[in-house]
Amino acid sequence: YLLGCLAANSPPGGRMQRFFLRRMGLIFGRHCFFSPKLMVDPVAPENIHIGSNVFTGFGARLFVHVVAPRTDTEKLEYNVVIGKIVVEDDVFLGAWAMVTPIKNRCVTIHRGAIVGDSTWIDRDMPAGAIVVGRPFKVIGWRGKN
Repeated sequence: YLLGCLAANSPPGGRMQRFFLRRMGLIFGRHCFFSPKLMVDPVAPENIHIGSNVFTGFGARLFVHVVAPRTDTEKLEYNVVIGKIVVEDDVFLGAWAMVTPIKNRCVTIHRGAIVGDSTWIDRDMPAGAIVVGRPFKVIGWRGKN
């Protein structure tokens, strides 16, 4: 948790920020830019794989665990589901975008995708898609007008 706080408040794109993220267990490629306030799940950061040339906007959130209350009992009980996030190369995550594998155990944002600001990604995204909304909706394709 402490490493995540240090990484979120480090100068953006700097060596110190990348050092803290790697120490947390985050796996990422070359030439990535992580904006300030990036939130990485402290429960299982090693389940987040980020490719090369990825940009994350201010306050982007990557969470691999979900706590879900059980509805089959009267006693307060819950299940913790831990998934995986894969962000392939050349992806842009807008400010406050959130990636959470709620419906699937693994969410993949395929190569070249663009995620709009405040968009919620809860399932796989096709390559080159431009998406916005909560939950996301494809509004276009990269490289096509």
